[in-house]
Amino acid sequence: MPQRQSDDDIALALGPRLKAARERAGLTLKALSVATGLSQPFLSRLERGLVSASIANLLQICRALGLPFGRLVADEAPSPAPTWALFRGGGVPVPADGYSFRPIAPALRNRRMDAFLLDFPRGHGMNLVVAHEGEELLLVLDGRLRFRFGDEVAELGPGDAVQFDSSLPHSAAAVGVRSARALMVTTPARDAPFGWHRFIEAKSHRKPRKQPVAKRRSDT
Repeated sequence: MPQRQSDDDIALALGPRLKAARERAGLTLKALSVATGLSQPFLSRLERGLVSASIANLLQICRALGLPFGRLVADEAPSPAPTWALFRGGGVPVPADGYSFRPIAPALRNRRMDAFLLDFPRGHGMNLVVAHEGEELLLVLDGRLRFRFGDEVAELGPGDAVQFDSSLPHSAAAVGVRSARALMVTTPARDAPFGWHRFIEAKSHRKPRKQPVAKRRSDT
């Protein structure tokens, strides 16, 4: 039975692929930073395998580099892209910020959506609040998730789902005594390869709603 790779092993494997793709694209770290909105020190640490990245980070970098997502996370050899894909639950989980993910059909030709299996360890969740163009669906498969989107908070169990405008700041975390698993489907804005995701400080996620103040009109 093959030995399961550790998160550190996966991060170390992704780093050289990112660096090689950046160099093939003829971009410096500074240029990639400008294209993605991610800091130059973060990108440097990512290429050296010292940090992990969220799905949003990696999708943004891949779009900036013109790199198919499957080539990055699965080290796929170039080949004609298929018109259909069958997922049987395999693949190596890619560590992210507070969770891990597995892309379901990264090599599918001309796909209009991206689908991922997300795994949240017990008591863990996304360290960043994210927002992006498009639409998103989150379906909980196992465990329980606390999901924040805009000013709303929902606790979701197996079979529960939420579909929403992805421009709303959103994040998720496992709650209860078990880990959680969910299916996430996004519709990426392919006409906007740069600036597709923006990252928001978690502390500023929930803003107090302003109450309208009625103005009294003078009769004079």
